[in-house]
Amino acid sequence: MNYFLRSFLTVSTAWFSLFAGEGMFPVTTVGKLNLAAKGLKLSPEQVFSMDSVSLAHTVVRLNGCTGSFVSDQGLILTNYHCAFSAVQAATSVQNDYMKNGFLAKSLGEEFPVRGQTALILEIVRDVSTEALKLTTTDMDPQARQKTIQTNTKTILENAKKEMPGKQIEISEMLTGISYYLFVFQSLRDVRLVYAPPRSIGKFGGEDDNWAWPRHTGDFAFLRAYVSPDGNSAEYNTANIPYHPKKHLAINYQGVQENDFIMILGYPGRTFRHRSASFLAYEQKRMPMITDIFDFEIDLLNKIGAKDRGRAIKLSDRIENWSNVTKNYKGKLKGFRALDIIDKKHDEEERLAEFISADTSRRLRYGNILKDIESIYDARSLDLAREIPFDRMYTSVILNRIATVILDAAAQMRDKPTEQSAIAAKVYEAIEADLKKYDAEADQAVCRELFSRMMRLPREKSITGLDKLINPGQLPASLDKVVSKLFSKSKLSDSLFVKALLNKPADKILTDNDIFLELARTLLTTRDQVRATRSKADAELNRLYALLTEVRREFLKKDFVPDANFTMRVTYGTIKGYAPADAIYYKPQTTFSGVVEKTKSGEFWETPPKLIALWKGGLLGRYRLPNTNDVPVAMLYDPDTTGGNSGSPVVNAYGQLIGLNFDRTFEATINDFAWDERYSRSIGVDVRYILWVMQYFSEAKNLLSEMKIPTD
Repeated sequence: MNYFLRSFLTVSTAWFSLFAGEGMFPVTTVGKLNLAAKGLKLSPEQVFSMDSVSLAHTVVRLNGCTGSFVSDQGLILTNYHCAFSAVQAATSVQNDYMKNGFLAKSLGEEFPVRGQTALILEIVRDVSTEALKLTTTDMDPQARQKTIQTNTKTILENAKKEMPGKQIEISEMLTGISYYLFVFQSLRDVRLVYAPPRSIGKFGGEDDNWAWPRHTGDFAFLRAYVSPDGNSAEYNTANIPYHPKKHLAINYQGVQENDFIMILGYPGRTFRHRSASFLAYEQKRMPMITDIFDFEIDLLNKIGAKDRGRAIKLSDRIENWSNVTKNYKGKLKGFRALDIIDKKHDEEERLAEFISADTSRRLRYGNILKDIESIYDARSLDLAREIPFDRMYTSVILNRIATVILDAAAQMRDKPTEQSAIAAKVYEAIEADLKKYDAEADQAVCRELFSRMMRLPREKSITGLDKLINPGQLPASLDKVVSKLFSKSKLSDSLFVKALLNKPADKILTDNDIFLELARTLLTTRDQVRATRSKADAELNRLYALLTEVRREFLKKDFVPDANFTMRVTYGTIKGYAPADAIYYKPQTTFSGVVEKTKSGEFWETPPKLIALWKGGLLGRYRLPNTNDVPVAMLYDPDTTGGNSGSPVVNAYGQLIGLNFDRTFEATINDFAWDERYSRSIGVDVRYILWVMQYFSEAKNLLSEMKIPTD
């Protein structure tokens, strides 16, 4: 047996104590959850096993989302919003797939999704001992962090030698304490197969986002391909569909309130084991982020209103930032309504008393809470500087391109034999950026960020910015500099960029393009910010390891590791909730609610054909019993977060009954705390997916592939 596979058998399961409902449990611990007592009809090995085929083999990690195989031909079901960038890339004014939907009637019509991968988990191993070798929690934090980085690099290199061609990662499960190695099969040729019109896939837009009742058909299909010999390969017309070890069976018989369900997927980041001072820091940071995002969203919407082509180009950015903004506003509401920070403070006060009661504990843990607080206090003071500065690299595309070029040139200089490969990879990324570039948007955002940075106090100023912009002649000097940047730079010209990347590294590093000059000016501040964060992160890594250690002793329990894009399993029931006095929400919505909400507007104009099908009673086997309606969305209490978008919702027999895509507004606070009263997630009922496919889109080829009868 493979060494890494043998090691999997000794995976630690002492991570958690069982709470009712709460827990995005590492999939390796499923055998300890006693799910049979909760209603699961499968054995733990049928859910997860590295020795035999299990449900875990049906689940794939996509870029920031989850998907699942639903046919033996590599067909992947995921959310519409997870596939939206692919829909956007395929869309043009002439072929408006965003508005009209996309359906490939044959394999040859499927659209390649550049940069998308589908990862299938193969091996898991606890490497904590090797990762922490030669470290202690009382050594210099940066030396400790560097030792851990050196150790994990060695582990990765050894694993890659033993298993060439695999994607191998090491994830920190408990900060500074436990590290796990994950081995994936990586499928690099992924194609768009089907997406409904945006008025179905994003029905309700941002008004309905993070909300219940919900009527959104948030689903789409991708397909994974491999080379003819079965190996992972980049896109090639000769590639063939991937044949998964297992795919999910689809159950369209429906679910009832209180039915057992289970979700497998790759949830993103949660922060439930962080300190009260971290939560206070987040309460300051999030409004500052949403303030900038609101400005950018409003700007891009106004630009898009002028021209459909520009609206298509900008839609992905608007969608992403709108999603984050509403999520943050929900979290901020949760902070205020649920007293989460005060509750965390209360726990920490009791913890401090516990530490003070024992001499050895005082010596080891006496100052950790104050030390953690001092780091976040310092970070809070830098927010007004760092947030607009960071946005220069995410929202100003030409500045990002300039910085990527300079970083690539530095790599080329250090590795001259790899220049061609580096240039090709960087150009591909820049080319993708330029497809989303809008000069008016870039220029307006750049001006706003410069304006914010120029208002900083002198001690927080951005190095070199005052040499470009005269502080005494605002706003005229600011307008002049921004106008000059965008009128003189050639970085929006892909041919210029391609020619530049083929020059010797030293020539690239000294090129006089005006945006490259700006990027060089900003590098001093960027390196300073990185160094400050690195030092603070190293210290927090050490302190949180100590905090977890003493909290375990104090609370007499272990903890479910925070979500970190590793495979997790969560379970619960179909369940409504009461978010406020005298209000109770049922756990299922129907198409009649879609009709009630339909009105003018991009996200509210339900296709007339779909309404006609419903009015005509053409509901087929997807009709709700004793009604003339079709189910749309469902509500449930398993613990989820971002990254669980696209996760399969399965019944007690492991059959697909829905597709997770969101949480309620109250449950956005889940990332910091979970509570049975308000923590609810939202999924598309599989019956709605199949009804739309069969009767509206007439996707009989896909239904046949999934073995869904259409007669």
